[in-house]
Amino acid sequence: LNETTLPKPTPRPPKNNINNNP
Repeated sequence: LNETTLPKPTPRPPKNNINNNP
């Protein structure tokens, strides 16, 4: 089974967003 088929948990905000903000 592909990971896309598995139920995804609650979407968490990517930690990378901190780097995107100035």
